[in-house]
Amino acid sequence: RKLKCRKISMNSIVITSNRSFSMGTLLFSVISGLLTFPFSFYVYYRILTMAEYRKSTAFRIIVANGFM
Repeated sequence: RKLKCRKISMNSIVITSNRSFSMGTLLFSVISGLLTFPFSFYVYYRILTMAEYRKSTAFRIIVANGFM
């Protein structure tokens, strides 16, 4: 009877830890996405401005195709 109770508590601990782990991974993915998005946008913006600076339409087309 005592062993059964302990097993149930262990199961509940495992379930809660799994839930918190999934929440943690979700939070981490959201944070990493928020961190990487401005950086990628900045790189994309820099490439576009570089293309504008060079006035080379071929380079711009390649960049547009790469990001689409």
